[in-house]
Amino acid sequence: MNRIITSSPTTRYWLDKIRSGLEKRCPNIKYRETKYYVPLYSSDENKNIAQINPQPNQIRIFLRLMPSYDQLLQLTPSTGGYAKTFPSLFVLKDERMIVKKYSFKNGVYN
Repeated sequence: MNRIITSSPTTRYWLDKIRSGLEKRCPNIKYRETKYYVPLYSSDENKNIAQINPQPNQIRIFLRLMPSYDQLLQLTPSTGGYAKTFPSLFVLKDERMIVKKYSFKNGVYN
């Protein structure tokens, strides 16, 4: 597994918790780290369903959900095609926020 260069030891720990949770609850979701981000793919649909961007003090999770779906979702700061693919952003600023149950399957929220 690659180590994301933009993460800190804290956000690295959070990423490990997210990966572990996905492996247990969503075995059809593929987690693959690159140098800067983690794309999440649905093996059922062969489709990128979310993108995780770790930073030193937070993790930004770009989702296919509309921002109006939940009050914790923000409008993506991205533009163009990326904004159309991932219109919402969930910002993880604290480990306790990991318990927020997002199922990345088709951008569905649980």
